[in-house]
Amino acid sequence: MLPRRRLTIWTVCGFTMLLVGSCELATGPDVAVGPAASPDELRQVLAYRAPGRPGRPGTPGSAPPSAEAATTTPGQTNYKRARFATAISGLRFDTGVVEVEPFAEYDADVSWTRFEEAAELVEAGRGLKAIGAYRDSIRWAPDLADAYNGLGMTLRLENKISEALAALRTAVKLDPAFVDARFNLAITLWMNGESAEATHQMQQVIRQQSDHALAHERLAIWSYYAGEAQAAWRHVRAAQALDHALPPQFLALLETRMPERLR
Repeated sequence: MLPRRRLTIWTVCGFTMLLVGSCELATGPDVAVGPAASPDELRQVLAYRAPGRPGRPGTPGSAPPSAEAATTTPGQTNYKRARFATAISGLRFDTGVVEVEPFAEYDADVSWTRFEEAAELVEAGRGLKAIGAYRDSIRWAPDLADAYNGLGMTLRLENKISEALAALRTAVKLDPAFVDARFNLAITLWMNGESAEATHQMQQVIRQQSDHALAHERLAIWSYYAGEAQAAWRHVRAAQALDHALPPQFLALLETRMPERLR
């Protein structure tokens, strides 16, 4: 496997799932009862930078969700499908992981260049173009786990959830120690209604990185949904011990419905 370079990573749950902690608290993950999300929450997207590449400072959280993911009219549907098919050409997602038709020659440097270009396209809100750049990165170096993670996050922003899951599973398969990819996989599984597998993957995140505060937060909320009071409070206290501020609406709801003194 291509050795992974140390990257500066801004961990992102995905703009939809960032709302779970502050809004989806009363009756389940599909009901929003809290305050509206701030523009900053909605602008957070994946932003990776490889070291030793000057002139690409970037600003985490600066990009809006892809404008290309917006609702289209019926007359635009076929055109958008054709654009998506072009963006993922050379990749297949129908087996649960990404199957790659690689370019004739392996070139890690070109792969990283396209990887960086993809991150910039995501920040610019050009989701389909970013998918095409991640595709090129993967076809130049099919063992680059970071590219599958970036592709998965961008596919998620484009509401291509099954494809996103395949990409994120591939990232974790290539690099089981890639904590951020596993975290993103868990969040995406939860979005797809696969709560048991999502919980399993998030627990793996904690096993690999016990001080992952966001993972403790997710597990606290998911344990609440599962009616597991002891686990919910355990992850609340773990997150708080890491100086992580959990959504106050969730804490109030947990204390009301599953008081810690009664657990």
